[in-house]
Amino acid sequence: MSWLTEPDLRALWAKWFQNRLTRHRDTDGNVKLAIVRLTADGLWI
Repeated sequence: MSWLTEPDLRALWAKWFQNRLTRHRDTDGNVKLAIVRLTADGLWI
């Protein structure tokens, strides 16, 4: 969980997360689809 306490890692993760949201904006345009996408990404990680 060092990404929570290390500013550089936290910034890197935030950038990755924002890129994922942008990348899937067209297919995850509503809350239910976004939840499914983020859950799948979380399981993959």
